Amino acid sequence: MAVKGLEKCVRLVILGCLAGFASTAVGESDHEDAAMAQMMTRLAGYEWQIPSSPLPVENASAVLLQIASDEAVAGYIRTRAVATLSLYPTDSVWAYLTARIAEGGRVDRRRAVDVLCEGFLPRRSEQVTNLLGPLLAAEDPHLRARSAACLQRVETGAAGTMLEAYRRTISNDWEATAAGFDPGGTIAP
Repeated sequence: MAVKGLEKCVRLVILGCLAGFASTAVGESDHEDAAMAQMMTRLAGYEWQIPSSPLPVENASAVLLQIASDEAVAGYIRTRAVATLSLYPTDSVWAYLTARIAEGGRVDRRRAVDVLCEGFLPRRSEQVTNLLGPLLAAEDPHLRARSAACLQRVETGAAGTMLEAYRRTISNDWEATAAGFDPGGTIAP
């Protein structure tokens, strides 16, 4: 009889623990949902602009990455989420942006270059140079120009050498201007 009573107690303890884990998981899920809802509200405004400082949302960069990656979310919200990532120069944001540059469509690649440049210069100048240098030979002239405009902000000899070589390949005035070159063909200050 005592053994059955002990078994019953053990079962109740186990059930209590499981209920506690379940309520914790639900609580965490509710908290994550609240952070997602708060971020979605901030990104959906009519006259939206990139915030001037990181947003006061818990795990903001993770929430933004989740929104940016979710094809079920409206395109303009995903675009704003990507743009806002420039405020969060973390390793996970770097990985996301470099993947977009490598595998994304034309527009995604261009946006990723802009966000990467805004968020990671001057912190990762050498890595930015290594990543964007090869894009100066990309098929997409807009991607080339955006990459060059970013590299103009890098103060290394390697970036300058790449930009000089790229400048000699430009055949359209609009591309030279978009890349930050002055009309005389030199690199803009």
